[in-house]
Amino acid sequence: MHHKRNLGFTLIELVIVLVLLGILVITTLPRVDFRIFSDNAFERELSSALQYARREAMNTGCPVKVVIKPDIDRFDVKYVDDDCPTNGVLPHPLSNGDYWAQSSSGNVIKSVSEPEIVFTHIGSLDADSSIEIEFQNGRKLILQGGTGYIQLSKDESS
Repeated sequence: MHHKRNLGFTLIELVIVLVLLGILVITTLPRVDFRIFSDNAFERELSSALQYARREAMNTGCPVKVVIKPDIDRFDVKYVDDDCPTNGVLPHPLSNGDYWAQSSSGNVIKSVSEPEIVFTHIGSLDADSSIEIEFQNGRKLILQGGTGYIQLSKDESS
C-alpha cells in the first residue's frame, strides 16, 4: 500500500512564521529613521533644481535665480526678470505650480556660501567665485564660478 506524502506546510506552521515575522517587524520598525530618506530626497531635489535652473536659463536666454533659505531648509526657483516666460514664475517641471521645496525635518542644509544663486543666459553663475552648499550629512554641492557646473562631493574628513 502506497501512502501519499503531503507536501507543503500545515496551518500551524504558517501561523507560527507569521507571528515571528510580526514580532520582528514590531521590534525593528521603530528603529528605522525615515527622516534620512526624506533628507536625501531633499538633497537630490535641490541638486535637480539647480541643474534645471541652469538648463532653463540657457534654453530661454533669461537669467534664473535659486534662493536657498538654510534656516528653514527651503529653496525657490524663479526667473530674475518679470518679462521672461510665465511672467517671471518658473513652474516645476512636473507640475504647473511654482518651483519650490522644503525639507520636512528642517535639518538638512548646514551652510550656504551664497543664498541667492543666479544662472546667466549662458548657464554660468552671475558670481565669479564658486558657491558651496554644505549638508548636515557631510556632502557638499559645489557650483563652479566660471562655468556654473554643479558637482556633488563628499566631505574630505569622512
